[in-house]
Amino acid sequence: MSGLGVVAILAPLVLPRIVEAVGWRGGYLSLSAFVVLLGAPAMWLLGPEVDRTPVRPAAAPAQATHDLPLHRRPLFSLLIAAFVLPMLFGSGYIVHFIAMMRDRGLSATEAGTMAALIGVAVLLGRLVTGLLIDHLFAPRVIAVVMLLFAGGLLLLTTGHPMLALPAAFTIGFAMGAELDVLAYLVSRYFPIARFGR
Repeated sequence: MSGLGVVAILAPLVLPRIVEAVGWRGGYLSLSAFVVLLGAPAMWLLGPEVDRTPVRPAAAPAQATHDLPLHRRPLFSLLIAAFVLPMLFGSGYIVHFIAMMRDRGLSATEAGTMAALIGVAVLLGRLVTGLLIDHLFAPRVIAVVMLLFAGGLLLLTTGHPMLALPAAFTIGFAMGAELDVLAYLVSRYFPIARFGR
């Protein structure tokens, strides 16, 4: 799960130099080479799946709300509103962060260095929120993270390059936290047998 943060740190530092040297098409080719050289062999070397499902006693009869399809449960809609919608709009900032910084007068290297801060924040978001939800009520932890996320997005709207640093950090932190906390909440509020769905 931390691979996203590592790539978000390294890619903005390396790709602008590749793009300057060989163009944006070369940048895309270097990304595909990275996947082919590292990702594909790693998946190829995985062994067969082993069933590690523990034997459990028969479950108690499900309550009426558990019989509803997942998408008809009020909690499902609440999680969609709390996680999917903010990240749908917020992730666009990460994808276009370097271009936005270039529009504000930064060089490709400077913009890439600032974007690498997002990767650092993604890693910290995963670790810090994981530690916090071990000790605090998870929905409140993620509520505070979402408020920081909203503040970061507001900072980006000012157009000031120096405010982009705290904005990048809060956006990355939220992106690191959200998937982990979402998985945690789903495992707590829905039957574990339906976790994948």
